[in-house]
Amino acid sequence: MVQGTGSGAGKSLIVAALCRIFRDKGISVAPFKAQNMALNSAITRDGGEMGRAQVLQAEAARVEPTVDMNPILLKASGEMGSQVIIHGKIYASMKATEYYAFKQTAWESVKESYDRLSGHYELIILEGAGSPAEINLMDVDIVNMAAAKYAKAPVLLVGDIEKGGVFASLFGTVKLLGRQSRHIKGFIINKFRGDPAILKRGLDMIYEKTGKPVIGVLPYIRDIGLPEEDGLGVLQDRQGSGAGHGSEIGQIKVVVVRLPYMSNFTDFDPLQIEPDVELVVLAHHPMRWLQDGPDALNYIQNRARVLITGHEHNPTVDAQPTPNGHSLLVMAAGATVPPSNEKLLYTYNLVEFSLDAAGEKLVVTVHPRSWQDEKKDFEEDITVLKGQDRTFILD
Repeated sequence: MVQGTGSGAGKSLIVAALCRIFRDKGISVAPFKAQNMALNSAITRDGGEMGRAQVLQAEAARVEPTVDMNPILLKASGEMGSQVIIHGKIYASMKATEYYAFKQTAWESVKESYDRLSGHYELIILEGAGSPAEINLMDVDIVNMAAAKYAKAPVLLVGDIEKGGVFASLFGTVKLLGRQSRHIKGFIINKFRGDPAILKRGLDMIYEKTGKPVIGVLPYIRDIGLPEEDGLGVLQDRQGSGAGHGSEIGQIKVVVVRLPYMSNFTDFDPLQIEPDVELVVLAHHPMRWLQDGPDALNYIQNRARVLITGHEHNPTVDAQPTPNGHSLLVMAAGATVPPSNEKLLYTYNLVEFSLDAAGEKLVVTVHPRSWQDEKKDFEEDITVLKGQDRTFILD
């Protein structure tokens, strides 16, 4: 079983890699994740819904994906609740406390699926979720140590060194798990950049402190071209991809709306590697309103040249320089709620995209329109730009 010190450590891809390795050795192998919380899902041949990551792992194992490989799928539907999908079918929408009370029923579904899979395959490679050492959730866990114990599976614990603190996270996980840490047989350090020799002292020390060896150090791999499991991937900078101003500028414009609970966003991945696609980002909220705003803005600056947001009361347009030497045009769409002492003004913008004569620079022209009561129609109204030029030429 592959568990991680936290989300995004690389568990899913390591399981996929192991599935392919064992399959190439002639072993009948299948992936299994008891419970997956992800908005990226896929539909099986018989119409069941399961996590996209387990479909990828099944493809790596060269087997048909089935819902038994991911018996419980949770799809966030708000800050407090999720849609619960059992064996590929929608069961109910539940708040966290409701789902925890539902644990025993969910666990029975997990055992049924694992038993069916283990009867068909020589080897099952299990994947955990998040961290096994979430001390507030250990008593309701059905996906980490509970699954490992049921399957009698040895555990490999993966740590992400790219984020820093990998040895602390490995050591802390072992100590928080207490006696349950006996199931962990070794560590994997993932996403390493540089000379592995500099890790030697740390590898020796973590073994001395935990009694568990680091069995492998895996390098950071860019542009792997495989779908992300959840929303963490949306904000990761995929340098080297084709779309946006990191490559030749093309004629095709693709607009992606960044929503807080975006399902199946990996459907856009092929567009990111097309050299003739210009990405335009639509965001419901201005970046400064978001908790992860700086990360989101950094991602956008590296992938697109136009960002259109809502919620701003003033329909402003601003071409902002970026650290990479290009410009990001940030456009506030405007709102219909003015200060209380002003007349309500309904507005919208037509935005025109074109290329300059050389076919290199992006030309964006804004055509603001507002409601004219006397004419009962929307007409062009450049006054809302407050003297700003309506045309922007972006490198």
